[in-house]
Amino acid sequence: MIAIDGARSATHKSDAASSRLPLLDGLRGIAAILVMLHHEPTYFGYEGLFPRAYLAVDFFFMLSGFVLTLSYEERLRTSSASGFLIFRICRLWPLLAVGIVMGAVQQFIWEPNHTSMVLAITAFSLLFLPVFAGNCGLYQLNGPQWSVTFELIANFVHAKFLSRLSDAQLLGFVGGSAVMLVLVGQKFGNLAIGDTVGNWWGGFFRVGFGYGLGVFFARRFGRSQPGTPLLWFWGLAIVPMILILLPVVPLPRAAGDCLAVLVLLPMAFWLAIRAQVGERFAGPLLLLGSISYPLYAIHVPVLAASRALAHGQPAETQLAIRAGSIAVIFVLSWALARSSLSKGIRLGRLPWLFQSRMQRVS
Repeated sequence: MIAIDGARSATHKSDAASSRLPLLDGLRGIAAILVMLHHEPTYFGYEGLFPRAYLAVDFFFMLSGFVLTLSYEERLRTSSASGFLIFRICRLWPLLAVGIVMGAVQQFIWEPNHTSMVLAITAFSLLFLPVFAGNCGLYQLNGPQWSVTFELIANFVHAKFLSRLSDAQLLGFVGGSAVMLVLVGQKFGNLAIGDTVGNWWGGFFRVGFGYGLGVFFARRFGRSQPGTPLLWFWGLAIVPMILILLPVVPLPRAAGDCLAVLVLLPMAFWLAIRAQVGERFAGPLLLLGSISYPLYAIHVPVLAASRALAHGQPAETQLAIRAGSIAVIFVLSWALARSSLSKGIRLGRLPWLFQSRMQRVS
């Protein structure tokens, strides 16, 4: 039976990884902000300055696989996959539920004659169940929930399957996902896939490649000797530079997306984890990391509300509303990051969740 010290050990390892790699926290925050800035202009009918920042989601998948491998993989090899999934759901659900409820309240206001439908969609969303209707988003109250769902699937697969693979076998899994990702990108013309009824199945290859590569990087990182470190500023800047400059690369959109996801972002990730950060900069980077998931979880309902408020208003008023909505997102994200919701649902029986079936029986 796994003792309580085992759970504490995993927590300490996670904290150590975070304190040793604050640049990853900063990159997580930057990536979440880029996703928000990608979504914001689409509510007003144009692409804006960050039309390819949807690829930041692939960076999130890579980061998740990396961090969770450093924190838990040794225990996952002999633990319950369903227990790890429950642990991750309890960690991610509260903040996501805030965004779902915000979206539901808006729908109740905007669609007062469809209360039953809104209640049903809300219940499905809170249970991580997508709605396959028409060609809409899988999660109509809070669109980004699709990637959280795929990450949870990856967490289960990690505990059940990936943690038991050798490095060579893991690279085979990642390589197979990469091949499928290229084929799917060619089919849809880009890698903005996984979030709608029409392209949901492509999300398996996005998370398969990104998360699997993050697992591999974590294993190599733990064994490798530090090389020449990258200056932390460039480690922080390289990912947003890739996403901002990608539209000017003279390639078809699908090819450019594949270049970024399969080559450029992995290279940037590996360089970033080897960058050294001075103590005085670690605090701001950790702050960016702390607001990243709250921001990701609530930004779409706030942006939807800003569009409704700005409708029919003069251009100057619309601009003020849009700027105000961005400020509200940051303030709410900061407040949520400081709240108990950011810690997830506490599990008093956490050690039991990580036991293997044989350990529980014995």
